[in-house]
Amino acid sequence: MADEDRNAPSELQTPSFWEYAPGLKLAWTEFGDPSGFPVMFYHGWPSSRLQGTIAHSAAAELGLRLIATDRPGMGRSDTVKGRRLSDWPDLIGRFADFLGLDRFAQLGVSGGGPYVLACAALIPDRLAASSVLCGMVPLAFAKGGQKYLSPAFRAMVPFRKLPPACLTPGLALLGASAKLRLGRIPGFITSLVMPEKDRSVLVNQADRWQAINRSVREGIAGQGNAGVLSDANVFFEDPGFEPGDVIHPVRWWHGDDDHHIGLPLVRALFGKMPVGTLEVAAGYGHFSLALDYCPAALAHIAAEVS
Repeated sequence: MADEDRNAPSELQTPSFWEYAPGLKLAWTEFGDPSGFPVMFYHGWPSSRLQGTIAHSAAAELGLRLIATDRPGMGRSDTVKGRRLSDWPDLIGRFADFLGLDRFAQLGVSGGGPYVLACAALIPDRLAASSVLCGMVPLAFAKGGQKYLSPAFRAMVPFRKLPPACLTPGLALLGASAKLRLGRIPGFITSLVMPEKDRSVLVNQADRWQAINRSVREGIAGQGNAGVLSDANVFFEDPGFEPGDVIHPVRWWHGDDDHHIGLPLVRALFGKMPVGTLEVAAGYGHFSLALDYCPAALAHIAAEVS
């Protein structure tokens, strides 16, 4: 998958828009096979629909139409104050209606994981298959789960109630860091925040890193601090459903060396869900898992819908 970024046409960066309520638009971009089975793609945090670039080639080869949305507040989609995770299934269901889709599959990466769970709990009849890569877990589902998150995620807990302007320095730093070429950063520095597998993949395969950082920059720049903060808040608030409500089976891949979202947090989730499959990838971190296992996640979907 080293060539996803080169193979994705440049025009895919330009979004389409759906006005689902007065003054509120949802931005989306399509990847993969335009005539293939529809797969809703839910990006990570902080990111955007452009993260779908990493799945473009695999989706095209498997005959899947990847429909990547910017969540409200991220990228080009308008911010919705006070939204909850349980609001998403209705919105994505209405979006599918707008596109003329009866059933669809879904793939969530990192922060997109909880949105897969929400749909699997609340609109299971609309779903054909579900995959998650290195997914976040709603913290309401795991007592003490904050200790398994990266320092950046843990920092959101005390700071998320502050005015959005207080986040400006941190988001500016994050946006600037996304422009860096990892190969130029001393290894002992990257080793502080990344496991070896992540460093190896991202340093040696520049196209993949470029796809990730362009998506992050788009996600942050679109709606400003308030939008980015609203998307983060969703992970910490009441999701509006319980793990036992997830009755559509979800296939989930997670690395045992993930420094961003620790594996114990995911294992605790699966201990409470009635259905689903967790596949643990030995030696994999957060970024390397998302990139290397994307074809497997899409292949699972392709097999389910064939």
